[in-house]
Amino acid sequence: DRMRARGQRIVSIFCYLTDVEGGGCTHFPQVGKRFKPKKGSAVLWFNQDTSGNMDERVLHAGEEVTAGDKWGANIWIRERPPDRSIAAIIPRDGVGRIQLQDGLGRIFKSTVYVPQ
Repeated sequence: DRMRARGQRIVSIFCYLTDVEGGGCTHFPQVGKRFKPKKGSAVLWFNQDTSGNMDERVLHAGEEVTAGDKWGANIWIRERPPDRSIAAIIPRDGVGRIQLQDGLGRIFKSTVYVPQ
């Protein structure tokens, strides 16, 4: 069981792999934020509050794509690492850069937006 082995998600990152012609925003209704898909960008959020409880404010949904296609990728950072390593530099607020390194030493960089 993944939850038992790796623990709870502490950080989630949704990477946009394509631009979208219409719709397809990622909506965080409790904080009143919508993020329009932009190829090469990502949305990052912390799944837990400062006490380690699940943060209900980051409940989100992908809105309907009205024109074009939406392709994306999820990255979930959990309490305990997987067999392969992923390291991240994560901003706590605003817009920043994230760098991920996989177990083969490949480095991936992207712009991230952190819902406030």
